Amino acid sequence: MAKASMSKRRQKGGEEAAVRERILEAAFAAFMKSGYATTSTLEIATRARVSKRELYALVGNKQEMLIACISERARRFDVPADLPVLRDRETLEQVLTSFGTKLVREVTEQTANTKLL
Repeated sequence: MAKASMSKRRQKGGEEAAVRERILEAAFAAFMKSGYATTSTLEIATRARVSKRELYALVGNKQEMLIACISERARRFDVPADLPVLRDRETLEQVLTSFGTKLVREVTEQTANTKLL
């Protein structure tokens, strides 16, 4: 019986994580479209297809949503631990190309997501 309840908790946690991610994606798209000040929590909840109660329970207030959105995107740009030492022009070129590719992917991915929402 303990295993069954543990499995249900994991499933619920996974569902909550997916809903939280959906809320943050909706929040980011709304912030990009209308700006932080004019975006309402009702608009975010509507975009994410959740109640405002669920929005507050899973993410928090609008400021916490903005912080979570920014933090998630900043994590994607973390410098990898195995970054080569920049000793020559070729290595610098490889690192800058890699960073530029990540940057373009993030910018275009959000543009595509915003159009879908």
